[in-house]
Amino acid sequence: MYTNSQILAAVVSQWMQPLIGSFVGSKIGNIPMLGAAENWIKNLGIVSPNYSIIKDLMPIIGGASDVLVIPILNRYLSMVDDASLPAMAHGIIDKAIENGELSLAEGFITFEEADLKKLKRLLELNLPLPADSGYVVKTE
Repeated sequence: MYTNSQILAAVVSQWMQPLIGSFVGSKIGNIPMLGAAENWIKNLGIVSPNYSIIKDLMPIIGGASDVLVIPILNRYLSMVDDASLPAMAHGIIDKAIENGELSLAEGFITFEEADLKKLKRLLELNLPLPADSGYVVKTE
């Protein structure tokens, strides 16, 4: 049996893989040794001129992101009451979808509505809201 923090960490990591992969890929792409290896492979003539060694490394980078990201997320998420995590996660994403985007680090990272809807779907499948999500305050 998994805790809600473990499930949420796995869901967020899965959802963020393209972002993490492209971020790490752009950083790894600056390593001179990889550029030399890419040029050597191109010079062999076994790949097209558009070949990118980073594309070959992306599956490895994606797998590594789970090993790095999930424990970090789980450590922070486990500090929150486990029973309240589904409602909290859905509430944050619902509000972000309502706003049309989620912007972090002063706009350095921005998730668009389509990305947020993908996360919402993952949450619905893996961390659904409990049937009784609490008392609803009547205003009239």
